[in-house]
Amino acid sequence: MKGGDAMRTRRLNWVAYATAPALAALLVGCGHTIRADLMDNYPSDFDFRSFSCNQTSTLDEDHAGIGIRFLGVSGLYVEWNGVGLLTAPFFSRAGLFRVAFGRARWDRAAIEEGMRHVPGDSVAGILAAHSHHDHLFDVPIVARDFAGDAKIYVNRSGATMLAFDQDLERRTVVLEEVAEDWVWLTDGEGKRHPIRFLALPSPHARQAPGIRWANGEVQKPWSQPWEDTRLRRFQSGQPFAFVIDLMPSEGTEPVFRIYYQEAATIAGGLTPLRDIPALEGRPVDLAVLCIASHHLAKDFPERLLRDLEPRHVLVTHYEDFFRRRERPLRFAPLLSDRRANAFLEKVGDVVENLGREPLRPDRTPCGPAASAWTMPVPGEWLHFERPAT
Repeated sequence: MKGGDAMRTRRLNWVAYATAPALAALLVGCGHTIRADLMDNYPSDFDFRSFSCNQTSTLDEDHAGIGIRFLGVSGLYVEWNGVGLLTAPFFSRAGLFRVAFGRARWDRAAIEEGMRHVPGDSVAGILAAHSHHDHLFDVPIVARDFAGDAKIYVNRSGATMLAFDQDLERRTVVLEEVAEDWVWLTDGEGKRHPIRFLALPSPHARQAPGIRWANGEVQKPWSQPWEDTRLRRFQSGQPFAFVIDLMPSEGTEPVFRIYYQEAATIAGGLTPLRDIPALEGRPVDLAVLCIASHHLAKDFPERLLRDLEPRHVLVTHYEDFFRRRERPLRFAPLLSDRRANAFLEKVGDVVENLGREPLRPDRTPCGPAASAWTMPVPGEWLHFERPAT
């Protein structure tokens, strides 16, 4: 094949590769509705395009338990005993065409709005489970402007991308180097905070049939600012899941265990938690699971839930993050109403039959919810009572 023909073929492949999810979404539809029969906090269907419930913007001052704020997409802020942990804060939405062909652009107004009610001086760590742009892209701005004392925990590809900023590079911990060992959040003097996590390799499901978007590794350290970089260069690198323990002020037994995953994972892709010695056979209290692309991962989430044995599930990564934040919410491409509701049915069926003591937020969620799961809306705080110790 001549050079010009080869170049044109590669361009056509890029167009097909990048636009396939959008074209499929037009055929399948982007959903936005959860059925009333699955929820116990609304008598009629919940429409994410037009909900009117009140998202509490601040953590209750007298709340002494666990505070979790859903930031949107996969982002969470977890607060325990005055210490905060951020996961995958992402607010700078970009359309599908820009993701495939355009350059990165930080939406500083969206970042500021998304972080407005997060107490940045409490944030001791920022986690990103892999380095796709919808998980990592806003981390430099958040880390510099809103969480200046936080360490950044990313995979090797993410650390290679962050090399463009020497200050961020100094604050970065590579997950491959600490995987399957407990990592404690610490203060500036190295004193342990009451939060630790364990990083576990976790394969990423396909985003669409036959498509694994940006599935490679970034090898060469980046030197140019991210806004001079094309978004398709944000390769996933090695994905991880996290077990996050909230610890007592004294003692070694966690009082609350969270499992956090930013991507649907293929069956058999994770080592069973019961086979990981560091976890000592303790099941999780709260599982945070990605719903996007779940239909492309065999036996997900049922197989994982039977391993985790959670008391409750937070369902995240459901939004169409190719739409600007001011537009009405709808589900991610290929996540139809039927698929979203089927996922929630599976979660309910498994969790309700585990026989564990139920766990629910201590006030009625704004987003749709049932005894086994909550699907929070962006900006919503969820409060859980302080476990008995």
